[in-house]
Amino acid sequence: MKKAIYLLIITIIILLCQEIYPQSFYFLTLRPGIKGNAMGGAQTAIVSDYQSFYYNPAGLAKVKKGVFGYSRIKYNFSSYEYKRDFWGGAVRTTTGVLGLSTYFYENIQLSFKQKNYQFSFALQLRDNILFGFSVKYLHQQSKSIGTFREEDITYSAHTGDIGFLFDNILPNLTLKLPDKISNQKFAKFKRDNFEGLSFGIALLNTGPDKVRYTTNYSEPLSQILNIGVGYKILKSDFLCTTIAVDLTKFLVHIHNDESDNFFKSWFSSWKDGGFDSFHSGLDLNILHLVSLFFGYEKFYTWDIEDNSGFTFGLAVGPEYARLESFYRVYPIYLPKPERNKSWRFGFNISY
Repeated sequence: MKKAIYLLIITIIILLCQEIYPQSFYFLTLRPGIKGNAMGGAQTAIVSDYQSFYYNPAGLAKVKKGVFGYSRIKYNFSSYEYKRDFWGGAVRTTTGVLGLSTYFYENIQLSFKQKNYQFSFALQLRDNILFGFSVKYLHQQSKSIGTFREEDITYSAHTGDIGFLFDNILPNLTLKLPDKISNQKFAKFKRDNFEGLSFGIALLNTGPDKVRYTTNYSEPLSQILNIGVGYKILKSDFLCTTIAVDLTKFLVHIHNDESDNFFKSWFSSWKDGGFDSFHSGLDLNILHLVSLFFGYEKFYTWDIEDNSGFTFGLAVGPEYARLESFYRVYPIYLPKPERNKSWRFGFNISY
């Protein structure tokens, strides 16, 4: 417990010295992963697979031996095709869980590519306290295209994440069916997760580095704070039910083209609406072989008419080897005429 407190204090002290500016590498604010999107982006307190690389690195500490996953999300906007590829793999060692992941964002027609290469480490500090951190290397490449862009542009930066996860809080809050009601022949497919409540907090894309576009212009990375709560409502061999809620805040606040520092931005930005977005999700797992995902999210600071909506997803297979898909009813980052309502797919393997 003392180690967790010391790490948290050191992180806060470092962050108080950082300046918060407008966002660069905007794709880091677009949540990847199939299950994460299907549950409306609510993963900070319940994530335990390869999506931990993005949502909360502390979730990797739940990996038993190893994990690997991949997802792709594609959409069209203003005659341009965008795609986001996200994959990660991790293995447990004697000291903790080590992992590598990548997150690619690309505009096909404009030859515009942004990449995130990430190294993560996670460990279990106590029975119900997990900690993780990540180090990221970011790179952007834009090739020249006629008169639209006459020269190649490349730049890079480094940043990192830090996260904590507290699980198995008040485990008696979870309802458990008696063995005679539960279908035990499917018990071999189940994976232990948590009971009762879980709480997660993750600070993403923090660090002193700035992205320098030219010799006279630079822009620090955006910092994102995610706070999440999970609740295992029901746990049995027939049906497991989990709900999750996330609150997200972008630690960016500007007055007259000047930015507040980290500490001041926390207090000055609450009056403009508090948290920037709300995410919630429901996971219904049947016989440890099929999961149905439902999600809802709302963006408070987006000045558009439909800044909220629902998502739906499906996973087939046991949790250690499953195919996943999701359908976003409303891709809110696209205007109505441009929306391409289609399924997205991915897979996840754990052992």
